[in-house]
Amino acid sequence: MAARISSIVRNGWISIKNRVRTVALDYRDVAIDVADGSRKRPLRAIIISSGLLTTLHAFRTHPDKQDYLDALLRGANDVALVAESSRNKCAVEALMERRVAVNSGKLRVKDMIFFTLIHADPTQSEGCELYSCQSKLVRPPLLGWQSYFLDIGLFGRWLVLERRLERYDVNEDDLD
Repeated sequence: MAARISSIVRNGWISIKNRVRTVALDYRDVAIDVADGSRKRPLRAIIISSGLLTTLHAFRTHPDKQDYLDALLRGANDVALVAESSRNKCAVEALMERRVAVNSGKLRVKDMIFFTLIHADPTQSEGCELYSCQSKLVRPPLLGWQSYFLDIGLFGRWLVLERRLERYDVNEDDLD
């Protein structure tokens, strides 16, 4: 019985060893083919590899809800340091709109693997049990979704929020 178990273990080990060796040889052949192809068509190889690296970087650096809340807080702190007469009204309105969404529990985050979408849900607050919040029949139409869209996160940055807060310390009414 012990000899039989020993032969099963030995044969199993040999088959695992053969499978690993076969997979390693296959990967070596693929690496050689990729290297030959990149030597024959270097521009194509550069385009494909840069696309893959950009996608990988987007996947690794897409922000989440906590990053958005941190960016909102940093923006609010930056605006608070500026005198009220010098504040940009568009920046203040953008921060207020987002604060209302956060405080009312209507802020929604959609993780799209390579980027993040932030929107305000017009019908539902967290923990709301009203019929108008639960029923799909009374939801707003799909064509008006742009008005609820707040931001997009890509490469560790919030594109709309950064653009709105670009000139937070310049009151454009004073420039006229």
